[in-house]
Amino acid sequence: ITSIFLSFQRPDIRMRNLCGPLKPFTRLWQMGLGCACVGIVFWIILTVAGLFLYYDSVKDMDIRITGLILLNSFIMLLLAMAVSVLASLFVRDTNMQNAAANILALGLSFLGGAFVPISIMGDGVLKFARCLPVYWYEECLDEISGLTGFGMENLLPVWKCMGILLGFTIAVLCVTLAVNKQKSGAEESFGTTKTEIEM
Repeated sequence: ITSIFLSFQRPDIRMRNLCGPLKPFTRLWQMGLGCACVGIVFWIILTVAGLFLYYDSVKDMDIRITGLILLNSFIMLLLAMAVSVLASLFVRDTNMQNAAANILALGLSFLGGAFVPISIMGDGVLKFARCLPVYWYEECLDEISGLTGFGMENLLPVWKCMGILLGFTIAVLCVTLAVNKQKSGAEESFGTTKTEIEM
């Protein structure tokens, strides 16, 4: 997603877009929706591939459990795309793009419990991890895997975790809109973008 947005950060394209009839808000939403469509297509492809590769493990699983896991992963996809759009407003070249991707993806995954089990984390790290969206994604997976029924009481912790993930997504989108509005007319945002390969 940042690669797509990076091409629109070129000074000549930015100035041409700013001269157009679309407001920055509308333009950002159109680009975001286009990236969302791409993200959803890849999510479907990876989901189908995962179900195909792990069919033996999934075939005996309750379809409601599978549906909740897929819903959780879809909400995480929305959050990841929102973070990508926000990061694209600060990325100026491919080196910064790689650094941002590594720091955000790997850092959030390590601290959130995706790579390191939450059970072995210290209390200080765990308190910090609760402020990260990946922690709530993992917490939701734990709640889903531990379901013994599908009543409202059983599903309440699952909906709580998904609601927190959606809250993170909305917060990131609000920050993105604010940053985009501030940067859309700033003169210093022109002339520093490098998107062409230098020979």
